[in-house]
Amino acid sequence: MPDQPVGVLGRPGQPAEPGHPEGWRGPDWRIFDATPRCGKEVRDWITRVVAQHGGLADPDDAALVVSELFTNAVVHGPGGQVLVANCRWRDGVRIIVCDGGGPTSPQVRQPARSEEGGRGLQVVDMIAAAWGQFRVGPVQVVWCDLESHPASS
Repeated sequence: MPDQPVGVLGRPGQPAEPGHPEGWRGPDWRIFDATPRCGKEVRDWITRVVAQHGGLADPDDAALVVSELFTNAVVHGPGGQVLVANCRWRDGVRIIVCDGGGPTSPQVRQPARSEEGGRGLQVVDMIAAAWGQFRVGPVQVVWCDLESHPASS
């Protein structure tokens, strides 16, 4: 899918814009304060949403990627509030995190072994089927798609 704002969230309770996979539902979104103390609430919410729609994606994977994206928004964004959203379709879930926009754009880094941070987008890149980012004015939007996995036999 192209990295563009049109149709990223779709319309509440209805399939997303034309051109998106059939069966998209959502979005569901919440606004959180841009503070580390909200991280658990963000993870718990996404975990619950993914688990309630069984088979969309692994709820633990969803918790991990949303945690990384939310942390990046808190650390690199301007503060204030962060919008966290999801859209579901029959083969997975898209997680979207929006902040007020910091001075840089998200990119996968290769931190030194001694650095404590800088690996969040590496984790997202390894787990997500796809991810991307764009700006709408000053707002930074980062999204990732998690696909469903067949149940093990």
